[in-house]
Amino acid sequence: MVRLCRYMGPQRTDRYARSRRLADLARKVIDHADLSIGTLFAGSTLIPLPGDAAGDATINLNVLRELRGGAHLAACHAAGLGPHATIMSTDDPVRAGSAWAEGFGWRAPHPTPDPEARVRVEELTTIATARSFEPLEPAERADFVELVAAARACLTD
Repeated sequence: MVRLCRYMGPQRTDRYARSRRLADLARKVIDHADLSIGTLFAGSTLIPLPGDAAGDATINLNVLRELRGGAHLAACHAAGLGPHATIMSTDDPVRAGSAWAEGFGWRAPHPTPDPEARVRVEELTTIATARSFEPLEPAERADFVELVAAARACLTD
């Protein structure tokens, strides 16, 4: 997150407007989202914003992360997997398998992977969070996607 603040911070005026736009669009989604999606999400919406574009964008993106996280956890259970079996059913080369599960405290024996149920988890997560993005106009959605991709790129380069 520190790199995000530096990349999109006020000292870089060409990127400052972009971070303000990202912060504002993210907050629009947050303000429309159903707080019952998750307790961490609901609590995160109360974090005071620092008032600068980069800081606001950073916090708002983390709040949106909690929105998806809460929806995802509920979806894991709704699909009949729970979080442990979901991790074991994930095909991500980094965030899957017994090593990842054990990092969260689960021990063998691990649940048998169920890739079909795992697909359902993603579908349910998307369904649960999609309504939160409804207040964004098509142009705002396009901007949001572009700005999130730019923020992500600065964190992964």
